Amino acid sequence: MAIPLHPFQTHLQKQLPKFNLDDGLPAEEHIKRLFTYALQGSARSWYFSIPSGSINSWDFFQEKFLTKFPDDSSTTTIINDLANLKVIE
Repeated sequence: MAIPLHPFQTHLQKQLPKFNLDDGLPAEEHIKRLFTYALQGSARSWYFSIPSGSINSWDFFQEKFLTKFPDDSSTTTIINDLANLKVIE
């Protein structure tokens, strides 16, 4: 038995662009366009302010994105990890 989608999910599925090889749009370009739908506010402004051609890989983009918008929980995790270090004598 299939679980019905929440109405919001169904609505989003209708709005998001679909990928079709027959349209001639490269998969990479589709992902770039789709990604922008996930951004709002300062993240969206930051993304569109990036100079064209300055990001040449997804890994590089991910690094820049996470540096610009760090996860606050990562700081907490680091502090907890450092607090739990044991000195070996």
